[in-house]
Amino acid sequence: MCKAWNRKIAGQRRDNPADWQAGQEGGKNPLQINQGHTIGSLHGDAIEGVTDFYKQSTEEAGYDGPAGHLDQGEPDSWKYGTGAAGGVRWKEGYYDPAFISTNVDPIRGILGLGGKREEHSNVANSIEPEFMDIRTALQDEGLGGGVMDAFETAIEGFSGDMSGHQAAGFEGNPVIHKSAKTGLGQAARGFENEQAAYDFKQDEFEQQELDAKDAKDSQMLEHTLNRQNILSGRLPQYEQSKTAQARSGMAYSAPASAEYEGLREENVMELSDVKRAEATSSSDYDTAIEDIETGREAEEIKFEGSKEDFRSGLQNVLGDTENEVAKLSNMGANLTRDWKDYGASIENDHNDRGRIMGKDRYGGAYGGGGKGLWEEDAGSFEEAGWLTDISQESVNFADRLVASLGTALDIGSTGGDV
Repeated sequence: MCKAWNRKIAGQRRDNPADWQAGQEGGKNPLQINQGHTIGSLHGDAIEGVTDFYKQSTEEAGYDGPAGHLDQGEPDSWKYGTGAAGGVRWKEGYYDPAFISTNVDPIRGILGLGGKREEHSNVANSIEPEFMDIRTALQDEGLGGGVMDAFETAIEGFSGDMSGHQAAGFEGNPVIHKSAKTGLGQAARGFENEQAAYDFKQDEFEQQELDAKDAKDSQMLEHTLNRQNILSGRLPQYEQSKTAQARSGMAYSAPASAEYEGLREENVMELSDVKRAEATSSSDYDTAIEDIETGREAEEIKFEGSKEDFRSGLQNVLGDTENEVAKLSNMGANLTRDWKDYGASIENDHNDRGRIMGKDRYGGAYGGGGKGLWEEDAGSFEEAGWLTDISQESVNFADRLVASLGTALDIGSTGGDV
C-alpha cells in the first residue's frame, strides 16, 4: 500500500516535484495547455499521456530505516502508475507528456506527421498541416497538358537539399506552403488558357497558309489552261491565213498579211492578259502570306507576354508564402520561449518550496542536453529542426521552381535550372 505524502518528510527536499505540484491550483499538476500558447487553437486542450501521481513507499523502495535520511536510501521518488515498483517518475509521468503536448506535437501537426506517441495524437491531429507536396497541390488544382508537363520537368530536375524532408520521413516530392496552392492553380490555369488560345491561332495560321497556297495553285492552273486554250484556238486561224496567202501565188498579199498580223496581235494581247493575271495571283499570295506572318508575329509577342505574366505571377504567389514559412521556421524557438515563460508563471513559491524550474531533477529538460526543467530550446527536440529545415528547403524549391519553369516553357527572362 502507498504511504500518504507527508509534508514534514518531503519538506526536507523543498525543491521537488511533490512540493511543486502541491503549489498548483487544487494541488494538482496542470492538465491543460496554457492559455498563452503560441498556437491559439490549442488553448485549454488536454495535455495527453499523463498518468496518476503517487509517492513511492518505503516498502517499494526496500527502505526500513528512520525517516529523514535521504542519504541512507529513504525513497525520494514521486512516481506515476498504479503503485507497482516499476511506476514511472514525475518527469516521465507528467513533465515529458506536458512538454510533448505543448511543444513537440504542435510541430508534428504542422508537418502532418501525427502525434509523437501514436496513442496520444489529438493535439497533433487538431492542427491543419501547413505544407503539402507539390504534386498533390497540382493534382488538386486539376492541372494537365503542357503546363503540367513543365511542372513535372521542374520537379524531376530539382536537386536541392532535401535533408529536412528525409529526416521527417517525407518521401519523394518537395513540399510547398499550403497558402500557395490556390494561387499556383489560378496562375497555371490562366497560362493553360493562354497556351490553348496561342495553339489555336497557330493552327489557324497554318490553315490560312494552306488555303492561300491552294487558291494560288488553283488560279495558276486556270491561267495555264487559258494560255493553252488561246494558243490552241489561234492555230487553225494562222494556218488558214497562211494557206490563203499561198494560193494567191504572190510572195506578198496585202489582205492576207493584214489578216495574219491582226490575228498575231490579238494573240499577244490575250497572252499578256494571262500573264498579268498570273502576276496578280502571285502578288495576292505573297500579300496573304505577309499578312499571316504579321499575325503570327503579333501572337508570338502576345504569348511571350503571357509566359512572362505566368512566371511573374507564380513568383509572386510563391514569394508571398515566404513570410508564412519564415514564421514556421522559428516555431520551435517560439514554442520553447513560451514554455519557459509559462514555467516561470506557475512556479510554486509556497513556503519557498517547489522551486524546480531550471533544476536537473530526474534528468532535467526534455531530451536532456544538460538543461534544467523548462529551459528547453529549439535544439531540445528534433521536430523543431525538421520544421526549420523543411521551411528553408520549401523556399529554396519555390525559388528554383520558377526558374526551371521558365526554362521548360522557354521564358527568356528566367534563371537557371533547379
